[in-house]
Parts: sequence; structure tokens; C-alpha cells
Amino acid sequence: MPRARMRSLTIPGVGAVALSLGLVFTGPGAASAHVTVEPDSTAAGSYTVMTVSVPHGCEGKPTEKVRIGLPDELSGITPSVNPNWKITSVHEDGDKTKDVKEIDYTAKTPLSADQRDSFELSLFLPPETEGKTLVFPTTQECKGAKTKWDQVPKEGQSEEDLDSPAPSFTVTAAEADPSAGAAPDSSESAQDPSGSGEQAASESSAAPLALGIIGVVLGALGLVAGGIALLRTRRRS
Repeated sequence: MPRARMRSLTIPGVGAVALSLGLVFTGPGAASAHVTVEPDSTAAGSYTVMTVSVPHGCEGKPTEKVRIGLPDELSGITPSVNPNWKITSVHEDGDKTKDVKEIDYTAKTPLSADQRDSFELSLFLPPETEGKTLVFPTTQECKGAKTKWDQVPKEGQSEEDLDSPAPSFTVTAAEADPSAGAAPDSSESAQDPSGSGEQAASESSAAPLALGIIGVVLGALGLVAGGIALLRTRRRS
């Protein structure tokens, strides 16, 4: 299974929200973290599950809400149940018949600044997204503070040049269909749609039966001929 390109982002201060499967802390006593994006699949035309991790609060304050923006190209967005949060799907123009543009998580009890929590989102990567970099602008709202991760590198920039880069990953090529090019079922290929095979089998099985009948008739004729010869011999004697 293809893996997403890893994106390491150094976060100044203590507030952060990350789309990630893991977080690495570096530097003695440094209040920083690396944010990574690693969906379980990045292949175009497949479903993927992203884990959204909140490692700590904003400027030492508890997290009350996390809002995850979704690219227009995506579909089939389904958040997993998280008992500690109220989950709201925000649709385009507030119309529930339209696409989901954002998933909001509101804490039932504010998440302490020194604790972390994580969320899962299942979504579909359409075939036409192959080669595209999908961006997920994410906002972490805390008591009296807010951290927005919505910056996108310009040409010549890297994510390390930004204060709060938006989490993102690049969609890879579609995976090969394992059923493509498979040999046809031997039982099906053995069938003769014209019926000539059945006719040949029927004829071949009928031949021994005919020979058997002929043998029985010849044997009976032989017995009759032998009986007649025996009677003639007795009469002469």
C-alpha cells in the first residue's frame, strides 16, 4: 500500500493541531512538535482513513473546538464516533444535500492543554485527484486563543518557511486492479457454447453401447446356429 509523503512541520509555541498518525517531540525542553500527514492510503480511486491528532492546547489553554476544512475534490466524508466530542458536518451553503465542506469537533469537556486526543475521518479520493496535493486547513480553538493551520507554501517556499502551514498530502497513482488480466475460469473455458462438445461426448458414450448390443445379438445367433447343428447330428444318428 502506498504511503503518503511525510511532511515535518516545526511548530513554535505550544498550540498545534495535526493531521497525523504520530507525533515526534525533539529538542531538550523545547515546546515544539513535528506535524505529519499519513493517511492509510493515498491512492487515487480509493478510500482512506485520516487520523487527526491534537497534541496540546493553544498557548497553554484547553482546546474547546477543532475545525477541519475539506478540499472540494473529496467525497464520501464520514467521521468516526468520538464520545468526548460533539461532531458536526458542515455542508456547502448549509444545504445537507450538498457536499460536506468542514467537520467540526466541539469538546463536551475542554481538552486540557497537557493532554492529547485524536479523531478519524474516512473519505474517498476520486481518480481525478491523482497527482494533486490536497490541503486541509485546520483551526484549533481554545479558551481565549486560536491557532489556524491554513498557510500554503508559495513557489520557492517550503513548509518550514511558514508559521502555521496547512496539513496536506499528495495523492498517488491508483493501485492496480488485482483481478485485471486474470486467467478465465477453467470450468467456464471448458464449456462449449455451440453444444458440439456435448454432442461429441454423447456420440462417444453411445458407441460402446451399440457395440455391446451387436455382440449380444451375434452371441444369440451363434447359440441358435449351434442348436440347429446339434439337432441335425442327432437325427442322422
